[in-house]
Amino acid sequence: LRDSEAESKVIILLTDGRNNVHTIEPITAAQIAADYDIKVYTIGAGSEGPATIPQQGPLGMIFHRQALMPIDEDTLREIAEATGARYYRATDTESLQEAYAEINALEATEIDLGDYYEYEEGFMPFAVLGGVFMAASAATRRKWADPIP
Repeated sequence: LRDSEAESKVIILLTDGRNNVHTIEPITAAQIAADYDIKVYTIGAGSEGPATIPQQGPLGMIFHRQALMPIDEDTLREIAEATGARYYRATDTESLQEAYAEINALEATEIDLGDYYEYEEGFMPFAVLGGVFMAASAATRRKWADPIP
């Protein structure tokens, strides 16, 4: 995005906010994005109480267990504020769609995609006709040309 010529450079981060990779701190990544004028809209998704999560057992079997998966709303707010964006909380599909609609209204940029051509393949009738001629040629050659020494 840093090399993009768009007026508005945007990242939409849909997450629970928990850092489970630990290669770079989320706030540090937000500062880097802010340095490149990239806005990071954060959307907190997840449940407040216990959630059912899949987990792989010792023999490779998948089972589900209940676990508390808290949303780190403070970090998500901090990321959004550091980049000049907003934090949204998605508790269901409707609130997620509303968040996306609002971000789309705030950050709409018109992009020229260039020329667009619509075409239809026109080779099929010719391929079928060629196949018919080849079959006719093979059939007539066997009938008339083979008996002649």
